[in-house]
Amino acid sequence: WLYKHRDNPYPTKTEKILLALGSQMTLVQVSNWFANARRRLKNTVRQPDLSWALRIKLYNKYVQGNAERLSV
Repeated sequence: WLYKHRDNPYPTKTEKILLALGSQMTLVQVSNWFANARRRLKNTVRQPDLSWALRIKLYNKYVQGNAERLSV
């Protein structure tokens, strides 16, 4: 979802509910996941002029260890 909506990575409440049902997570867990993913992308890739799509690709390229990769 994040990569498909890379131009606006903020799901609506309805989209979050559907994602929660499909992933067996709560609405709060889904909301927190998106907030954390956006924060990781913003803090890891410190080039403010990059699009979200490029941030995701760069983040996944350099993530190490047990860090969660963002799905494409």
